[in-house]
Amino acid sequence: GSGSEAWADDNLPLPSLEDEKLLNPTYRKAVPVSQIKYLDPSTNEETPNFTNKIQVECIFSSKEANGYLREFAIFMGGSEVLGSGLPINRKIHGVIYNTSGIELQRKIHFQFNI
Repeated sequence: GSGSEAWADDNLPLPSLEDEKLLNPTYRKAVPVSQIKYLDPSTNEETPNFTNKIQVECIFSSKEANGYLREFAIFMGGSEVLGSGLPINRKIHGVIYNTSGIELQRKIHFQFNI
């Protein structure tokens, strides 16, 4: 998402547990199961074994998600339709201006307390 033009990179708002969407969603892409990997709890290296840590990776081609980007989230129960599903996380970051010449890669690690 593009967030708010009022957000300054040196004073960004913090996401809240009550967030149910991005402030200004701009693009949505499904993450294929092949891009979700288990990680070794000690080393964070990929492993074929089931663990309580996973890495979710999404690569946006040079034709996807172009423009100002200030926020992103992983959604559950949604589709590629903007506004569907609920975020299970949300990250607000300094502005990235993504252009058609850039491939953007996002990686996020999740650890589940079990």
